[in-house]
Formats: sequence, C-alpha cells, structure tokens
Amino acid sequence: MGRDINHQLIQFFECNILEHSKVASAKRIDDDTEDYMIYKVMRTGLPDLRILMADQYDFTETDLNSLPAQISRGDIVYIADPNGHASSAAFSQGKERGIYIGRFGVVFGALNLPEPWTYIPPDERKKKKKSS
Repeated sequence: MGRDINHQLIQFFECNILEHSKVASAKRIDDDTEDYMIYKVMRTGLPDLRILMADQYDFTETDLNSLPAQISRGDIVYIADPNGHASSAAFSQGKERGIYIGRFGVVFGALNLPEPWTYIPPDERKKKKKSS
C-alpha cells in the first residue's frame, strides 16, 4: 500500500505539501521495511495529522480496512495515482471513521479544515447547490 508509487509522484507530493499555506512541516515517519508510506504533517493553527500514500488505482473497503494502526480519525489517505479513485463505499466508510480519502487536489483542500473528513470539493458543493 504505497511502495509501488512512482518516484516522481513521491517527489511531487513532498515538494508541494510544503507549499500549502496550512502546512508548517511534513516528515516521513514510516520505516523502509513497511509496505506503506506515511507522513506526519504539522499544520499551522490546526491539529497535526498523518497522510498515507496509497498506490492503489481503485481504493476499496478492503484497502480501508487494511490501513496500518497509525492511520486513525483525522488522518488522510492520499491516492497517489492521478487516475486512481476510491470506491464510493470506501469513501463513505472513511468519512464515517473520520479518514479522508482523495487525490492531490482534494487532499490539499481537506488540509484547510480541522476535521479533514468533512471536506466537500467545489464540484460536489455545486452539485448539492443545484439539487437544493
């Protein structure tokens, strides 16, 4: 769950996470023997959190239920594959557990909130507004 990520995608994440206005610092906290990559992100004026980089193209409920113990309420699963996605069941279950799952742009939006799992991307907000 993370070791097969293209090196360029890792570099992209590591460079850009530090550019986020709410990120004071970010540090990789897994060790090289583990199957996944986890970053501890210290945010300005908000609680710290962890981000797990997932290499799955299709992140499912099984993947969510297989997360390492370090990932808990308030943390984020970043789907590193730009074409990847989370199944609707995994996304819903993640939100119920307080874990946000998403690709780069929405992860950056979620970093602005004290409770990242409550983030609603702009396109979803527009859909909700139209249906109201």
